[in-house]
Amino acid sequence: MGKKQQTKEQRELERQSAALLGHHVPEGKGRLLLLFTALACLAPCALGVRLWEKIPPIVETGLIGLNGEDDSLPRWALVFLLPGLFFALDVINHVQLRRFQRLERVPPRYTRLMGRWGFPLVGLALCAWAIPSGAGEGALAGTLFPLWGAGLLLMLAGGHFLDCPRGARFSLGGLPGMDDPSVWRDVHRFAGLCSLAAGLLLLYDAALFPSFPVAAALIVFAGLLPPAYARLRGRR
Repeated sequence: MGKKQQTKEQRELERQSAALLGHHVPEGKGRLLLLFTALACLAPCALGVRLWEKIPPIVETGLIGLNGEDDSLPRWALVFLLPGLFFALDVINHVQLRRFQRLERVPPRYTRLMGRWGFPLVGLALCAWAIPSGAGEGALAGTLFPLWGAGLLLMLAGGHFLDCPRGARFSLGGLPGMDDPSVWRDVHRFAGLCSLAAGLLLLYDAALFPSFPVAAALIVFAGLLPPAYARLRGRR
């Protein structure tokens, strides 16, 4: 009996550890984050298409391959294969996190390290440098880094708002009607979707038409809609 009790206690401790370390999220939120992060990984493809004519057919990387020669990339690989690689890795990591969550097990260290945002972050940072450099527009990276950084921050905030718990330090608790649990849930979910959408639009807008005023407008859009929705929701 003692052995069975010990096994149950160990299993419960393991389950709690898995929830704490395994980036566990509700299934609906997990699907939304997979969709938005995967699309974020592909934003550099839009940049590459815009700069296509400026990118030479063969791009010298400066890296030396096993044969001792320059390990160059064809243009299509720089524009599509590089972002596609991060897209695939992001999808695999999300699937792995979901699999270990269902098993109530702690994912491998590498999977935990990259989480649900690691591959969009690394992929966008790398492509913000590699694609403009390949097109001879290295100065463009100085514009892309802050714009894509702002887009990712908006998306991170959106992911947090989707299931924001009461008592969270970063919440919309000061809005009207938030004492009602259903209003709290609906407003935060709406704010999460707005932030995710605005952040993703910012990524693609920066890839196609880099503009700080447009980025500012999207940030304001994501900030103003939730209070308006809270007032509307609180009147029902």
